[in-house]
Amino acid sequence: MTTTFDMQALATSSFVEKNRQYKVKPLECWAKMKELRRDQVKQLWNAKKEGRILVLGLVDQCNSVLRGLGPISTFTFGPYFGKIMDNTELATQCAEATESRGFGPDTCATLRIQLGSIFLGFHNKARDGSLVIPDFCLEMHQCDAQSKIAREISEWYGIPFFAIEIPPFPRAKDYLVDQLNNSIEWMSKVTGKTYDDEQLIDGVYSEWRTRVYYARTCELMQTVPAPLDQRMLASFNILLQVRKMCYPEVAALLKELYEETKERVREGISALGVENARLFHEGLFQQYVYKGWPQGGLARSVVDYGAIFVGSRIQFGLHGAWKVREDGTWEAPQTLEERGITIHNREEALNSLAELYTDYSPHMQCWALAPRVTFQLAAVKQWHIDGVVLNLDRTCHGNTPVMLEARQALQKAGIPAMVYEASSADPREFDRVKTMDALDAFLESMGLHKKAPTKP
Repeated sequence: MTTTFDMQALATSSFVEKNRQYKVKPLECWAKMKELRRDQVKQLWNAKKEGRILVLGLVDQCNSVLRGLGPISTFTFGPYFGKIMDNTELATQCAEATESRGFGPDTCATLRIQLGSIFLGFHNKARDGSLVIPDFCLEMHQCDAQSKIAREISEWYGIPFFAIEIPPFPRAKDYLVDQLNNSIEWMSKVTGKTYDDEQLIDGVYSEWRTRVYYARTCELMQTVPAPLDQRMLASFNILLQVRKMCYPEVAALLKELYEETKERVREGISALGVENARLFHEGLFQQYVYKGWPQGGLARSVVDYGAIFVGSRIQFGLHGAWKVREDGTWEAPQTLEERGITIHNREEALNSLAELYTDYSPHMQCWALAPRVTFQLAAVKQWHIDGVVLNLDRTCHGNTPVMLEARQALQKAGIPAMVYEASSADPREFDRVKTMDALDAFLESMGLHKKAPTKP
């Protein structure tokens, strides 16, 4: 940690002063984040007109390898995904369109809805009515469902497909480097482009900075009061998914977010103004950023008790670069520049990129199930968490396993924990009344009392 103040001195028990009123203040870099997200959509629709390569890719790992192709734009979940998620009726229609073509209802809901938007004919339709077809698909194979859907979409568009497997353990760096080299050769062949190693090097530096500053921001969430909440941080997560982490403007914004968050900590600025309990929500976090999504009420309802969702092990780990200490806690590393590392050529760039994902990505290591409970217990201690809400999503076969074991371990350690069943994206799989009743009972069991409801 490279902050200039004592983190431990700022962190206290969240139950010390119930109902204490803290200062609140809008996040100043919020507007810049929103503008980058809007600009990404404009780039997507104008890519072909402006001579940029358009790449389909469902996840954001190792995307620095794309930089060497020159000006590019990227399809992630599609530009209409947010609007779909703000409209539960449309989300249901997209899910049903996919299921009617033979995909099971236990297929990842997010990907079912994305695929459904293709079947319904608006996934790649620009505002002027034109159809925009990606040039190829580069898929980072971390999740089996993502890779399967990426293959299906590639076949639908009739575009070349290449997958890179992200190994979930540190000793596979050479294996990843070989795949990255192969992807560069393949992309050069299918595009006819001469690959620019200098752009790759710049992308690797930027991707490291982005992930490090994101992690440092998450470290600041250890403080009481929390300077941000899970919903605020989730909006930056979405930016990193669609804009990609390998661009200097994204790295600059994440550094700005970190510096502003650090200043909020110094000034005692709170995300919500009161902090009677600090909670983790473990599960996918789409529901925190889409207005029409029914689970959004879950995040907002805890505020009526003076509680706050600080984040989660999953959320912190997905886009952050972390060193794992012996006790299982996480620490943000230094950037390449801070370590005095100079990259001279493609091989050094790819080795640095592979190091980032094999040695500094504990979330990926958690795809191996054994460390999850250990990491969960360590994260609760590190971020001073009073209770944990765990989402059992039967359509997410990567995140859901060991949730029940984690709850048991948390309860054994004296940490209140509850589970609820809901999909991260399918509104048909969320019993709002049942879940809200269970959440109320859970919070009341922690000694919290509900105030007048907050405005939606």
